[in-house]
Amino acid sequence: MTAPQQKQSSKRQEGPPFETLLSQLEDVVKQLEQGDVPLEKSLHMYEQGAKLVQQAQQRLQTMQAKLEEITAEGNIEPLEDDKL
Repeated sequence: MTAPQQKQSSKRQEGPPFETLLSQLEDVVKQLEQGDVPLEKSLHMYEQGAKLVQQAQQRLQTMQAKLEEITAEGNIEPLEDDKL
């Protein structure tokens, strides 16, 4: 494995996948929406949710940068918003 491939592999292994982050965030939101969580626990869960959002945003930014790199390297034109 070359150095760039190793670097990419290690990036992929940093933290859980996007889908896992989203699932965990959905669980936190469901619990908070029930309204029967004590205040201290609610605060902790809110903080956990905020961290999950931040991680998911970082993951999306990484994926977007990778897509832009692929598009630039392969001369592939990105889809316009109205074609999605």
